[in-house]
Amino acid sequence: ETPRLVGIISAGKKMAYSVPARKETRFMVVGETASFLDANVSAGKTYHVKVTPYWGVFGTRFFLKAMAPGDPDLKKQVDGCDWVETLPSAQEAVAGDMESVKSKMAEYMPKWEQNNDRHSLTPSDGR
Repeated sequence: ETPRLVGIISAGKKMAYSVPARKETRFMVVGETASFLDANVSAGKTYHVKVTPYWGVFGTRFFLKAMAPGDPDLKKQVDGCDWVETLPSAQEAVAGDMESVKSKMAEYMPKWEQNNDRHSLTPSDGR
């Protein structure tokens, strides 16, 4: 499957993305490597996923983690960020990097799928 750009964000930013209820969706974040998060959501709920950066060998790596409604850090994280939206120019900018994105997906997704402790977004993570 060809990856689709949801958005480009930086520190202190947040974005919204709508997915169909009960449809398994896999999200990927790309930096030096790729990280994934499977989402299985219920209709009418809002879910939060945190993108956490950390230093890799040659650059920044990112990690996706679902934030549960009871997470004490959730309000601070959401309130402390500004909204961004994905513009058509972002799609054009990423088009030239799509082969690199596909390569990282091919390399890192099988490793992630073998991990029994991988993070996911479940219906109970919504509010």
